[in-house]
Amino acid sequence: MLAVEKTVLKYMNDNGEIKNTENFHVELKVDKEAFDNTLKSLSAEEYIKLNVIERKEIELTDEGKSYAQNGSPEFQFVTNMVVGEVTSMATMEGKVGKNIAKIGFGKAMK
Repeated sequence: MLAVEKTVLKYMNDNGEIKNTENFHVELKVDKEAFDNTLKSLSAEEYIKLNVIERKEIELTDEGKSYAQNGSPEFQFVTNMVVGEVTSMATMEGKVGKNIAKIGFGKAMK
């Protein structure tokens, strides 16, 4: 039996189905795009039936990662203030950065 056939049989369930081919190309050691094109071709010729499942992934932007690590701009702004001490905006910009100071001040004032 060929290695590819063994791999295919390994992934098949009792109904002769492969539930997920997402990482199947890795096991077969073939290019993902070439593998996807092959599946589409076999499907077009009605040798196999494909059920396409869409998956959406959500990732934080660099800005979102910064907020997750350091807190929101208003949190960063307020936590860098000293209670009872008058602080200029220039001083706050020096402590938290100009952009965080601008956004943080605006949000904190609301």
